Amino acid sequence: MLFNRPLSVSELNKHTKDLLETHFLSVEVTGEVSGFVAAASGHWYFTLKDSKAQVKCAMFRGQNRSVIRPPKNGDKVKIQARVTLYEARGDFQLVANALEHDGTGALLAAYERLKLKLEQEGLFAPGHKKLIPAFAREIGVITSPTGAAIQDILHVTQRRFPLANITLYPTQVQGSDAPLQIMSALHSAISQNKCDVLIIGRGGGSIEDLWCFNDEQLARMIYSCPIPIISAVGHEVDFTISDFVADLRAPTPSAAAEVVTPDQFEWQTRFANQQKRLIYAIRQKLKLLHHQLAVQSSNLRSPKQKLERDAQRLDELNFRLKAAIRQTLSSLENKQALLEQQVLKHHPKQKLSNHKGNLRQLEQRLQRAIQQRLISKRSEFQSLIKSLQLISPLNTLERGYSITSSNGKIVQQSDQVTVGEKIDVQLKKGKIEASVTRVE
Repeated sequence: MLFNRPLSVSELNKHTKDLLETHFLSVEVTGEVSGFVAAASGHWYFTLKDSKAQVKCAMFRGQNRSVIRPPKNGDKVKIQARVTLYEARGDFQLVANALEHDGTGALLAAYERLKLKLEQEGLFAPGHKKLIPAFAREIGVITSPTGAAIQDILHVTQRRFPLANITLYPTQVQGSDAPLQIMSALHSAISQNKCDVLIIGRGGGSIEDLWCFNDEQLARMIYSCPIPIISAVGHEVDFTISDFVADLRAPTPSAAAEVVTPDQFEWQTRFANQQKRLIYAIRQKLKLLHHQLAVQSSNLRSPKQKLERDAQRLDELNFRLKAAIRQTLSSLENKQALLEQQVLKHHPKQKLSNHKGNLRQLEQRLQRAIQQRLISKRSEFQSLIKSLQLISPLNTLERGYSITSSNGKIVQQSDQVTVGEKIDVQLKKGKIEASVTRVE
């Protein structure tokens, strides 16, 4: 393309953009994501790079909605895009129409899509999940016969609850044929209908190793299974679709075996304690029955014995009646004598005599109280006189000291007076009026 005049920058960028878009209608590019930014508008901007070069990319909101998981820096992805030029900056870039995670990323994307689909259909709903029996006598295990999972389950079951019977439904647990084999084993377990619970799973591995447990048809079969199912796939950090759709997810096959088997030693201890309590209760019941029998036996007497007992009771009541009559008469006599004494006690002559005696006692007590009060007050007065003499300023003057005052206030420091100020000096005998000539 030749031009017979100079082009402006915008014209150059526009012609370049048209050329790129007409030459590269659509391309697929793989690379590593770098500098990923999800704008507030919903558009994605990132750089796709390999060991030798890099290219800027954009994926607008209308197209990136179909991507299950946004890419992260470092992800290997494959995009389908058109080649173009961002005219405003002259940047060569790819505008992606589709994005897939490469390798593991693609598996994760498929996993997330299926998980979202089944969750929206309600296959993970807690209300649909069946209860797992705590005492399972028949346990079905759907796993590889040569894997570590079945050995772990057998070991745990033998240690905790040897009475449980383990039925193995062998199957592949890895590879493309594994989903069909697992579903066939599950169908056999449902058809036999002898198991109380089913454990489906395997040991740990990569996402590719565990991928058969992300099969949609297997998930739907687990969901519709009438027998409670525990999913024990991989290690504690591994999650598969089977884990979400099963009635219970166990972090490991060993943990699944512990869920469905009671600890025999713990239950032996419980049974022993219950046996002791039962024996004690039986002994207490027998002791109570023996006591009740003895009481009932003692109540069974002959008519002669009852008549003799009643006769003795009648004599006893007769004696008690006579004693009560005597006691009542004696009590009435005592009350009569007491009333006579009270009548004499309240006679006016007796009351007058009693009051005279009380008056004499009160006069004597009053005189004694007055004398004791005078002695006490005289002692207190003398004590106060001595205290006043001890703190009297006159005693200080007796020892040759004087009291200096200015304007009626006692002078205690030199800064209370000034030169030329009139001061009064009180002596033991007499007073001196002086003038200050010097202050030190």
